Amino acid sequence: TGVYISELAEYLSRQGHDVVCLSAGRCDWRVRPYLAVTKAAPYEVIELRNPPIMAGSRPKNPRSHIECPVTESFLGEVLQRVRPAIVAIVDFPGWPASTVELCQQAGSRVLFYLQNFWPFCTRLSLHSRWHDICYDFQDGTRCVKCMETCISADAARWRNRIPKSVAGLSGIYGLLKRLY
Repeated sequence: TGVYISELAEYLSRQGHDVVCLSAGRCDWRVRPYLAVTKAAPYEVIELRNPPIMAGSRPKNPRSHIECPVTESFLGEVLQRVRPAIVAIVDFPGWPASTVELCQQAGSRVLFYLQNFWPFCTRLSLHSRWHDICYDFQDGTRCVKCMETCISADAARWRNRIPKSVAGLSGIYGLLKRLY
């Protein structure tokens, strides 16, 4: 979790609220997606590790950014376990757009706080590869051309598993970056 959200979670916990932070995060050597639960006193963090959707990368299936059964299954598991009254979506990368609807269907109210442009641009910034601000996605055709230069989701996933210190010494990081 980022500094802002961890400070907010700590404050709400100290005010007597039950707080659980959910994030789609790191990749590790287990390869398959799984939920990792850690205690970040005084609240709990549930992280979807090895997420199917990699933020800022070129997806194998762009439709997965709308609906992703694997990610939705993990979200359903968390919603059933935690049963939150309110879900505050603060950082959306790694989660499909269906997340909002699934939280509502589980009976949670949803607060959406947009920190980046993930719901609109997989580059996160609305800046194109041509170094201009994207005002018109041209029914998605401009997005496809723009994402051609982004690293593939598979290469990003493997790159993220390698510690930066090892990758920098061995040149593996550059090799994986060139795979896209």
